[in-house]
Amino acid sequence: MSIAREPRKKKIIETGLKDLEPSIREHVENLMENIKDVSEKSPTSKIKKKQA
Repeated sequence: MSIAREPRKKKIIETGLKDLEPSIREHVENLMENIKDVSEKSPTSKIKKKQA
């Protein structure tokens, strides 16, 4: 591989990550909400809240 092609490849990867980033953030936020919902519904979280 020539040195001239490497920076171009890096730039393509960076722009690809920028395109992915919002959807990843959204996915993580959805997961966090789902975890919160599950922990609120589970009986063990009620016990932990009483102990706190």
